[in-house]
Amino acid sequence: MSVSSTSSVDYSRLKDPNLDPVDWINSMFQSSGVPSSGAEQEAFATSVVMKLQLYIQEVEKHVEDVMQSVSASVPRVIRDVESLRHETMLLHNEMSLVSSEVGSLCRDTKESMRVLVQLDQEQDRITQVLKFIQQADSWSTLTQQIEDAFLVDDIDTVCEKIVALKACVDAAKPSTGQMSEEFDSRKTTLDVLTTRTETLLTPKVVESIVNADSEAFMKHRKFFAQIAREDSVFKMYYQHQKSSFQKTWSDTYAEGFNDKVADLLTLLFGDLQTTVEKEQEFIGKVTGQSVTNLNEVSCGSVVCELVSQCLLALEPSVTAVVKQHVNGIHPKEVLASLKEIHYVEKTFIENVQVMASEKSVRLESALYSSLVPILLNYNRYLYEQLLPTLSGFAAYNPKDIHQVSNIIEDSRQLVERTVNDALKLCHRVSDDLAILNVVEVLETQFFVAFLNCVSELIAKVAKRLGLSTESTDLQCFGKASVVEDWTMFQNSAKLTQSVGRILNNLSTLESTIVSNHLLGDRLNSLYSADDGNNSAVLFNYLKMWSPQAWKKLQESVKLAKSSRDLVVLFPKSNKGVQSLIGKCQRLSVNCVLEYPKQQLATMQCLTEWSKIADHRLSKFSLSPLEYITRVGQYMMSLPAQLEVLESDPEIQKVFSVSYLSDSPQGSFKLGEEESLCELWMSAIVHDLMKLYLESIMSVEMISDEGARQLCTDINYLQNVLDDLGLKLSDDLLSLLKLLNSPVNELNKLQNSVPHRLFTCVKSQRK
Repeated sequence: MSVSSTSSVDYSRLKDPNLDPVDWINSMFQSSGVPSSGAEQEAFATSVVMKLQLYIQEVEKHVEDVMQSVSASVPRVIRDVESLRHETMLLHNEMSLVSSEVGSLCRDTKESMRVLVQLDQEQDRITQVLKFIQQADSWSTLTQQIEDAFLVDDIDTVCEKIVALKACVDAAKPSTGQMSEEFDSRKTTLDVLTTRTETLLTPKVVESIVNADSEAFMKHRKFFAQIAREDSVFKMYYQHQKSSFQKTWSDTYAEGFNDKVADLLTLLFGDLQTTVEKEQEFIGKVTGQSVTNLNEVSCGSVVCELVSQCLLALEPSVTAVVKQHVNGIHPKEVLASLKEIHYVEKTFIENVQVMASEKSVRLESALYSSLVPILLNYNRYLYEQLLPTLSGFAAYNPKDIHQVSNIIEDSRQLVERTVNDALKLCHRVSDDLAILNVVEVLETQFFVAFLNCVSELIAKVAKRLGLSTESTDLQCFGKASVVEDWTMFQNSAKLTQSVGRILNNLSTLESTIVSNHLLGDRLNSLYSADDGNNSAVLFNYLKMWSPQAWKKLQESVKLAKSSRDLVVLFPKSNKGVQSLIGKCQRLSVNCVLEYPKQQLATMQCLTEWSKIADHRLSKFSLSPLEYITRVGQYMMSLPAQLEVLESDPEIQKVFSVSYLSDSPQGSFKLGEEESLCELWMSAIVHDLMKLYLESIMSVEMISDEGARQLCTDINYLQNVLDDLGLKLSDDLLSLLKLLNSPVNELNKLQNSVPHRLFTCVKSQRK
C-alpha cells in the first residue's frame, strides 16, 4: 500500500456533525485509486484504521490535558468569586447610604418649595393691597376732581376724569366667578357720574347736530366711545330728528286728512326722503372718519336706522292711518287699496335703499308693519273681493241647454281672469307669503260658491225642460215633442265640455301656483334664508307675526321641492267639478233616453197585455208592437249620433271618464280597445233596459197572451242589441224566463230569478 493512497483520504469530514459513515467510507475507497482486488483493498483499509487509531489517541491525550488544566484552575476561580461577592456587599451598603441621603434631600427640597409658594402668595397679596390703596387714593382723587369740575361746568375736565375713572374700575374688575362688593359699588358710582356727564353733554351734542358741526359731533362720539356709550350719541341724533320730523308730519296729516291714504303716504314719504337727503352729507362726515377705539358704523346703516326710527315714532303712526282707512271702506275694496299703499311704500323703501346702498330688514319691518293687519286677514278680504264675480248668476234665467253652456263658458273665463289677478296681487303685496291664504279661500269658499252657482244653473234649465241631472226616472218626462230630436243631446255634450274646461283650469291653476309661487324666486329666497343657506336681508312678516302659518308654508315649499306631483291644492274643488261633470253626463244620457222613455210610457196603457188568448191564433207567432219597434229603430241610429262625442278633443276628453253617480260600476274610464261611442252606448243601453224593466213591472195585469206579446217585444229588443254588439241585461233575461213559463209552473223559478221580479210577475199573472 503506498503513502499516496492513504494521504488522499479526506479526514477533515470527520469533524462534520452530520457525517454519514457509509458515504464517507465509499467515497474514501473511490478516491484512493486502489485496484479493486481484495488484497489491496484490505491493506488500504488496514492502513486507514491504523491512521484513525492514531488520531483517537491524540484526541484522548488532548482531552486529558484539558481536564488536568481545569482541575488546577478551580481553586483560583473560587477565590475570585468570593472576592467578587465581598465587593458586591460593600457596594450594596454604599448604595443604601446614598438612597437615604437622596430621600432626605427630597424632603428638604419640598419644604423649601412650600416656603417659596407662601412667600410668593404673600408678595401677591401685599402687591394687591398696595394696588387697592393706590386705586382708592386715585378713585377718591378722581371723584373729587369730577365733582369740582361739575360745579364749574368744566365739561372737558369731566370727560377726561370720567375716562380715567373708568380705567380704574376696569382695573379693579374681579376674576370670572368672583364677587366684589367694592367693584360693584364703584361701578354704580361710575354709572351715575357717566349719566350726569351724558346729561351735561346732551345740549352740546344737540347743538352740534342742529349746526351740522361734524367735528364737535365726532369729539363727543369719541368720548362716549371711551366710556362704552357710543350708541348714546346716535340716540341723541335720532331723537332730535324724530322730534323735528314729527312736526312736519303733523302739518302734513292735518292738511291731507281727507285725501286718499295713498296720496297722504306719498306726501309723508316725500317729506321724509327730503329730510334724509339733507342729512346724508352730515351722516357721511360723522361715519366716514376712521378714529381709534370707535366702532365702525356705515353711512347706509345710519340712514336706514334714521328712517326706521322716524317711521316708528310718528303720531299718528302709519299703521293707525292705514287701519283708519281700512275701517272706512267696504271689505271688498281693501285689497285694491292695499295694492296702492304697498306700491307707495315699496317705492319709498327702494329709494331709501338706493341712498343707503344697502338693505335693512328693520326698515322694511318698520314700514310694512302697517300692512301686516291686512295681510294676516287676507282670507277675509280676498273672498270679499272675489265674491262680486259670482253676483251675475242670480240674474240668469236660461231657456235651454245651449244658453247655459254659453253662460258657464263666459263665467269660467271671468273666474279664470279673476283668480289670475288674485295670484298676481298676492305675489306683489306679500311676496307670495299669502299664497296659502289664496289657496284656502279658493278651495273652501270661492270655488264652492262658483260650483254651486253652476250646479243651480244646470238644475234650473233641467227642471225647465223636465229633465233630471241625478238619475234616469221613468216618472220624469221632458217637454220635448214625441219625435226624434238629437239637438238637446248635442247641446248637453257642449255643456259637459264647458264644465270639463273648469277641471282643466283647476289643473293648470294648481301647476301655476306650484311653479310660479311655491317654487318662485322670492319665496324660495325666504325659505333658503330661514334654513341658513342665504345671507340676504329679507323681510318675512309671517315668521315675525304668525310662526305657525310660516311653518305650514315651509312644509308646502319643501313638499313642492321634493316632488311637484305630491302637492294637491284643490282636492274638494276637483271632486266638486267631477260631480258636476257627472250631472252633465247624466243630463246628456237623459236627453238621449227622452224619446225612448216617452215610447215606453205609452206601453203601460196598451190593452194587449190583458188580452184573452185566441186558441185559433195561438199557434201563429206574434209581431213586436209599435212602441218597441220605434225604440229599436231609435237605438239603431244611436251610434251615428254619438259620434259627436269624438268630434272635438275636449268633448272626447271629458267623456272618456264617466262620473255618473248612479252607475252600477261607479266611475269608469275608456278602455284601450274600446271606442268612446261604445263606452256610452253601453251606459245608455243599460239605463234603457232599466227603464223598460220598470215599465213592464208597472203593468197591472198580464194575461198569457200578453206574456207572449211581451216575450216577442223583449226578443225584438234583444235582436237589436245583438246587432249593436250589446247584450240583454240579466234582469230582462230573468223576466223573459218568467213570462215564457206557464202560470202554474212559476213557483219552480222562484229560486233562479230575483225575488222582486218573481213577486211582481206572479202578481201580474194571476
